Amino acid sequence: MENEYATSELNFTYYLGAGASAQALPTVLKLPESFRALANEIRINDKIDSTYLDAKKFYADRLEWLATNSEKYGTIDTFAKFLYLRNSTDFEHLKKTINFFFALRQGLDGYRDPRALIFLTTVMKIDQFFPPNINIISWNYDFQIELAAEEFRKESFATLRTGGFRHSPPVILYYPNVGAGTSREFQLIHLNGIAGLFRDEVTNVRKSHLHNTPFKDINDFFEKTEARAQHSRVLSFAFEAEEAEQRLTYAKQLVQNTDILVVIGYSFPYFNRDIDKAIFEMLKENKRLKIIYFQNPILDGQFLYNQFGINKNEVDIRHDKSDGNYFIPFEL
Repeated sequence: MENEYATSELNFTYYLGAGASAQALPTVLKLPESFRALANEIRINDKIDSTYLDAKKFYADRLEWLATNSEKYGTIDTFAKFLYLRNSTDFEHLKKTINFFFALRQGLDGYRDPRALIFLTTVMKIDQFFPPNINIISWNYDFQIELAAEEFRKESFATLRTGGFRHSPPVILYYPNVGAGTSREFQLIHLNGIAGLFRDEVTNVRKSHLHNTPFKDINDFFEKTEARAQHSRVLSFAFEAEEAEQRLTYAKQLVQNTDILVVIGYSFPYFNRDIDKAIFEMLKENKRLKIIYFQNPILDGQFLYNQFGINKNEVDIRHDKSDGNYFIPFEL
């Protein structure tokens, strides 16, 4: 461990759900109204170039479709699994629309949860170095942590004329990442992938719509996200076993030395249970986990004892009722 940048001798893992981004982006129950709001914005936007009228209609219609079916099936995950089980082409349309929503709101509209930057500023001891004793597991499609980290150092990725690539690395190494290869030194794993990332079907390299030059307007957004064959998106659900396998492997490596777990805005829903269970098995196996801080204004986290077979004599679950800034343990 690089002690110069560490906050203590203990290792911490933050476990994030949608509540960790709720001051900028909708939680599951608020997604339908958010989808409808964006659908209406697109429909009445008379500045969208005629070149993109088909895309305009597609996304407006599909956002309404997602809103209606998210309500019908209870959650967007339930509707997604229904389409997945039927092997429906609509499953890819669902992913495409979710990708569009989160990429536009963050990349074009600049939605930011201020707590992410407050958290990074609080825990970082030296500019541009994220503490090596802190890791993050996220169930969110969003890019809020990475965007906050860019306030300290910008990540950029560009294709060179020679056919190579130039990459300025981020403050926090995350996965899925941009580029052609992988690293085993990640500090942030997105278990559902990231909206806004895609695999270029020409070069087979992961790229991002959320890096480099900001979008100028809605037409620039459509040009950069719709113009080329680049729609093999790096976004998946927990029930897509093949897609989730690599992310789970990295997540288990990430948590294996965890002393203290901090859960923020996550309720451990049914659809994620297999992956959550595998991660908690790793946490228990190494017998280092001593404390779980559970930040949630309603749930107290005590259900984790039974759900994951945690020994009450070995692990203390402590409840934080606040819904403000990310909880910072005094041990950190």
